[in-house]
Amino acid sequence: MPNLPFDDTPLLKKSLLTLIFVFIWVGAFSPSILQYPNNSINDALLNLSTSDQTPAEITIIDIDENSLQAIGPWPWSREVIAKLINRLFERHTPKVLGLDLVFPEPRNRHGDQALAQAIKQHPICLASAFDLNDSNQIRQIGKLTQGLPLTPQSLRAKGYVTNHQSLSEAAQCVGHITPLIDSDGVIRKLPKYIAWDKKVWPSLAHAMVLHTGGALHQRHLESNPAYFSIPYRTEPKAWRSVSAYDLLMDNVEKGQFNGQFILLGSSALGLSDQVNTPIGSWLPGVIIHAELLHSLLSQSPPIKAGYAHSITALYATSSLLLLLWALRRYKPHVSLLTGAGLIGGWFLISAWLVHQHPNLSSSLPLVAIVLFLSTYMLWEWWSVDKQNQRITRLFKGYLAESVAHQLLDSQEDVLKTQKREITVLFADIERFTALAADMPPETLGELTTKVLDLMTRAIHETEGTLDKYIGDAAMAFWNAPLDQTDHAERAFQSAQILLKELEAFNRNHPDWPDIRVRIGIHTGQALVGDFGTSLRHTYTAIGETVNWAHALHDLTKRYQTDVLISQTTCMRIPNQRLKQASHWDACPLEARQFFANPPLFEESEQAK
Repeated sequence: MPNLPFDDTPLLKKSLLTLIFVFIWVGAFSPSILQYPNNSINDALLNLSTSDQTPAEITIIDIDENSLQAIGPWPWSREVIAKLINRLFERHTPKVLGLDLVFPEPRNRHGDQALAQAIKQHPICLASAFDLNDSNQIRQIGKLTQGLPLTPQSLRAKGYVTNHQSLSEAAQCVGHITPLIDSDGVIRKLPKYIAWDKKVWPSLAHAMVLHTGGALHQRHLESNPAYFSIPYRTEPKAWRSVSAYDLLMDNVEKGQFNGQFILLGSSALGLSDQVNTPIGSWLPGVIIHAELLHSLLSQSPPIKAGYAHSITALYATSSLLLLLWALRRYKPHVSLLTGAGLIGGWFLISAWLVHQHPNLSSSLPLVAIVLFLSTYMLWEWWSVDKQNQRITRLFKGYLAESVAHQLLDSQEDVLKTQKREITVLFADIERFTALAADMPPETLGELTTKVLDLMTRAIHETEGTLDKYIGDAAMAFWNAPLDQTDHAERAFQSAQILLKELEAFNRNHPDWPDIRVRIGIHTGQALVGDFGTSLRHTYTAIGETVNWAHALHDLTKRYQTDVLISQTTCMRIPNQRLKQASHWDACPLEARQFFANPPLFEESEQAK
């Protein structure tokens, strides 16, 4: 029966558990602590659980692209707006019309009078937009009317844009259309009231409910004193929407909107009223008012915020207690499966709960479960993981992935310094200095990166160790840190692969100059190991063998060949392998020259 990693330290165990439980209860009632993950999860849940059922009591009159094409570009004349409103109330008897539009400037006298008369005669709520941001420039455009008595929970505005005087004075009802935009640019909330000069204005949806004599359910008032959370229960395409042009042309059946709450807004790009929401990043702004209105009219109002927070905290607490029990009785994998099941169960619960309380701390149980299991596993695996991390950090980028896995599985100390026979390869780009002078820096950088990538892949394909990049050059070696009895053959094969890939590279990049590489390969004794310091570790090879390989690489110019392999290396490559290299005749490498008489290092020294 496995024990918890801190069973021998009861005080530490109790302290950690206490901290986690405190975190759970504080986080549940303070969702802002985990605002980013909460928003991400809540948004995903809202997207997955929106309904395709059309709300029966709400209709949107849409100033859409078809309306703009038929009637003319925005802004329309006030006569057209007045005609649209009058046509609505002549052929239908809606409860109230909410305008998601603001008319701050007067136009022609006749049009303004016609629109003011329509507003005065019919149950219409006008819109006002408030500035909630701190700004040195205070805007006061239009005339505010129909304010309500000041409430202590209202947000104070720094300015406003509302309808001009003749329209405002005709208004029976005014609501604000100012959302609260979160730091990620998404609209999830609307202020309940916005204050200006000892008066407050409710949201447009709230004002429409009040204007029809309705009252909000107590739970709506208790959910948060400052703002409404927009529940986003309905898919955008599910809303009942009618084109403004069809309404003007009497293409809508008479009486269709009787008893309806009507919102007049626009989905047209020309009106620039698209907003970013959890269920869509480019939705008409009127949707957020329709969503809130639907929530306020709902016969099943949201549960109290305290209930939602309590459910979250209780689920997280009970989950940890269950995991504690599972860890004491079963093997770790059973606890992991238990944790996965608890996470899945919470997603099902929160998919319902997020519509009841959109400001839900939905990530809290997930964070608590993952945090607890992570702490447990880290404690259990700490000593092994520490060594593996050291090896992984040191050899990351040096080795092919398969070799790195072999190192992690090895029981030997592969990092210790040791003397062993290795085969070293140096490769660089021929005439790189001339290329650098002729090419723009960006092109040169791209070219160098691609060629170094070819070198690296050729080295990794033969399970070599990439020691370092030196400008346009690469150094690699074989037979360290893992034993490779055929190390010379692997280096030889790596050169083959590189030249073949380079030939294809040149064919595929006809706009670039043909790229050639110079390669030197030598086999001999060298010191290999971790030659780093306390500040930086590096696994490398040092000694004469490395110097000789580099010298052979330099001598490729003198021998007019792309590759020079020392006699020591050639002797370790099977003859059959050398004969199979006949296809190199098609490559820049003059294989017969150095295979027939492979230059000794001593000859190269004399050539200097």
